[in-house]
Amino acid sequence: MSSGGSTGDAPTTGAATSGVTATGSGDGSTGSTSSTDFTSSTNSTNPSSVTTGEGSSTGAAARVCLASETVKLAIADQDTGVVPNVGPKPCPWSPSNSPECRPLNFGTTEFYRLINDQDDGRNAALLRFPVTSLDQAVMDLGHEPDDLLGLRIEFVVWEGVAAPANAYTLEIHGLDEQNFGWTEGTKNGVPAADGDSSEECMTRAGGKCTGWGKGSRALDGAISLGLLPVDAPLVAANDKDTEPDQYHALVRSERLEGASALFGGPVPSFAVTLSTPRDFEAEIVGIKLREAPWEDPTLYADLCTMWDS
Repeated sequence: MSSGGSTGDAPTTGAATSGVTATGSGDGSTGSTSSTDFTSSTNSTNPSSVTTGEGSSTGAAARVCLASETVKLAIADQDTGVVPNVGPKPCPWSPSNSPECRPLNFGTTEFYRLINDQDDGRNAALLRFPVTSLDQAVMDLGHEPDDLLGLRIEFVVWEGVAAPANAYTLEIHGLDEQNFGWTEGTKNGVPAADGDSSEECMTRAGGKCTGWGKGSRALDGAISLGLLPVDAPLVAANDKDTEPDQYHALVRSERLEGASALFGGPVPSFAVTLSTPRDFEAEIVGIKLREAPWEDPTLYADLCTMWDS
């Protein structure tokens, strides 16, 4: 496995290691932080990829979108990670050599390693975007609510090699509404305290644990919204790093089916996991969270700019 530091940096916690032979830090690289301005990033007028609207409740024919744009909607204002207990002891994500992973909080972690281990299962990065009303957010951009075609999520992935040797796939989930209430916390891979979340507790207050509302884990009851395959061509086209021995690729999901439906009540939460099997012996890979000097996880809206009628 490769060290993740671009210039020999000290290991960054939150990046799980296998034993003590390598770190998963991708931090220390130079890069710009993302802007919070609403910006249009892509435009589409391809007639072969038109989108059909749902039509009205009165039975009117569905409209066809002839042109659209993808616009930055919001930057994640909270993010953290949840890790189940894994085989290696102490917990590979813990800089303090905690014997268990489930109690750890990652509210200030910069790089967060993802695994999908046959024996230990999957961990997850949790994201929350400050959008209480999609209709209002769309109107603030000068559109009608009916112009919203769907949502996408963008974030930076890191690996300590120039390009992925093997393609992998990330999966984006919508958490169950009963698990929306997690708190980001202030820790970097150490046991959660009051105000922190973990795999063990949705939050803590007064020294007591409030368990996850749905099941016993953050991902219990979650729905899959879409997959994001990552391969060498995608990384080459989106790598923001100038270092030859690592990549920071800014990748964006396809339209996430069902994501819009999560809004309308409490602010929803999303999770990013690794869909492709990948254990501790594989090259470390993960995503950058908002504290790092790279683009923050960002929510985008696909908006129709021209309807057929």
